[in-house]
Amino acid sequence: MQKGFPGQMFSRVLSVLLPVLLTGMLIVFTGCQMDDDLFEGIWLDKSWLDGSRLEGTWESPQGGDSFIINMGTLQLEYDDGGWGMDYSGNIQGIMLFNASGTAGVIFIEYSETGKPTDWDWSDSDNPVPIPVEGDFVGIFFRNLTSTSGQFAAPADKNFRTPAQTTLEQAKSAFTEDTAGNYVSVWVTYEKK
Repeated sequence: MQKGFPGQMFSRVLSVLLPVLLTGMLIVFTGCQMDDDLFEGIWLDKSWLDGSRLEGTWESPQGGDSFIINMGTLQLEYDDGGWGMDYSGNIQGIMLFNASGTAGVIFIEYSETGKPTDWDWSDSDNPVPIPVEGDFVGIFFRNLTSTSGQFAAPADKNFRTPAQTTLEQAKSAFTEDTAGNYVSVWVTYEKK
């Protein structure tokens, strides 16, 4: 048996594997482009949200309503333009639907005074206010750019807010696959 054989074998293996490992690490850490079709979503906890391109005031040119998203204070406010259905809440996190971050859901917990009121329109002449049950909801977004994006608040078949009791329930309820169950109209907003 040759003396030093294990050391020589180790150095030969290392000389072959080291460049491969370094190349792999370089590709991973330089931010190579991810294929959106392979991207299954990523949860961004509130500690990861500073500097988000969602930050700012988003106004609808058609309806006069707006979203104000403040990532510094983790607050989301919705002003419906005078229809009496405003709401606000604390941002709990964001689920992205693609690698480019142009679609996903913003999860909020309604603030103490920020819960919306739903309405029973059975008698269209005399709608009845109905308190929203649950504290957590997801606001869907898509086609997000630095200047515009489409947003949609979820509604059930009775046009009521399907708020959930816990954040985990909201994360299960409001997903890319369930967006069609809750969103019938996407509204385009412009960043101001």
